[in-house]
Amino acid sequence: MLKNKNMKKWLSMLLMIAIMMTMIPSAAFAQSGQITVNVKIENTTFTEDMGNGAPSWSGTLIDTKVTIPEGSTMLDAVKAAAEAENKSIVENGYISEVEGLGESDAVAYSGWTATLNDWFTNVGIGDVTVEDGDEIALLYTVTWGDLGGVYGDNDKTVKSLEISGGELSPDFDKDT
Repeated sequence: MLKNKNMKKWLSMLLMIAIMMTMIPSAAFAQSGQITVNVKIENTTFTEDMGNGAPSWSGTLIDTKVTIPEGSTMLDAVKAAAEAENKSIVENGYISEVEGLGESDAVAYSGWTATLNDWFTNVGIGDVTVEDGDEIALLYTVTWGDLGGVYGDNDKTVKSLEISGGELSPDFDKDT
């Protein structure tokens, strides 16, 4: 009889634990997931000698998708893409050089800037968390305005629009 009572207690306790476990969201047991982002690294602004020597490279150096852990930053993604493509990056709190093309190589104050989903970031790329499907571009700038954005400019006006398929109706007007 005592044995039967103990068995009932254990079964009751196991049943209670099982019920409690169903109340915990399955996400609590899930491991951190992975996301995929596209990383492009390009230099379209410093294509010839501007008095300090010719650039070490120009054009698109990297245009690839990388899979990284959730919670990663733009910097993590850029470093992962460079590593996957066997390209060198010098990073000292910010990207100072990519595959031999460094800050101030073109002119004073030239260097690397970045966009996330075609928008310039207003903080360092190590401070911007990326999400699945994001598009990251690391771009070399000579004059800061040569890429279409100027630091501190809050103008969000679309100045031009290119449609590759279909028809835009009504016609695009930058003043609308």
